[in-house]
Amino acid sequence: DAAGNTGTASAVSRTCDAIAPSTTDDGPASWVPADVTVTLSPTDARSGVAGTNTCVDSANTCVPSTPGTTVSVTCAAGAVCPKYVRYRSTDNVANVETTKSKLVRIDKQVPVTSDNAPAAWQAADVNVTLSPSDGAGSGVASTVFCTDSSNTCSPLTAYGSPVAVTCTSGNVCQTYVRFSSTDVVANGETVVSKLVRIDKQAPATTDDAPAAWQGADVTVTLSASDGGGSGVSGINYCTDAANTCAPATAYATPFSVACSP
Repeated sequence: DAAGNTGTASAVSRTCDAIAPSTTDDGPASWVPADVTVTLSPTDARSGVAGTNTCVDSANTCVPSTPGTTVSVTCAAGAVCPKYVRYRSTDNVANVETTKSKLVRIDKQVPVTSDNAPAAWQAADVNVTLSPSDGAGSGVASTVFCTDSSNTCSPLTAYGSPVAVTCTSGNVCQTYVRFSSTDVVANGETVVSKLVRIDKQAPATTDDAPAAWQGADVTVTLSASDGGGSGVSGINYCTDAANTCAPATAYATPFSVACSP
């Protein structure tokens, strides 16, 4: 000072913090089948983290305004939900992190498998094509099937090509094709069952024509049955003396076989 006294020197340290905090998350990268809690981990090596704000939407446009470092991401049962967790942190000198975004994909929707199994009776073997879809979800992982006549088998055979449903000649076959699909996150479709009906058995027609000689005109009744098959669609008949005519007349009621004197 003016009197010549000398003070002790001291140093003042000043650290400039112009760097925004950095925040990481543990959001899953792949599809998941259930709701998710995302934990955020902010760091700031200089002035320290003052707070973290978040928001959740499906358009990736929301402005983070909810304080906190844990975010619950939910999806309704039976739905597919791609949602964005958006977040940013601020440090103690008001440096604000650029908003980050993490896509969380939740799939609670089961796959759906369609088929081309015919609803009507068929006269020949059938190939049934299965077409699984998981919509906008995680994707179909597998489709399995089985066939039986009692509609009770458990689908275990991996589907790769159309399912052949066969029936031996002369038989009637009612075969169930049972199938289901599973998606990437293990949502499983309820087993679907389709009945395929194949009829390779001809109908049988009986008559009451008398075997013995008759002394008068005769009325003949025809009765057709298809057993357990597709059913009788019609009966045709004809009459002649040479047993060579081709049945072309539709049978509706008993017909008369007459003999002229």
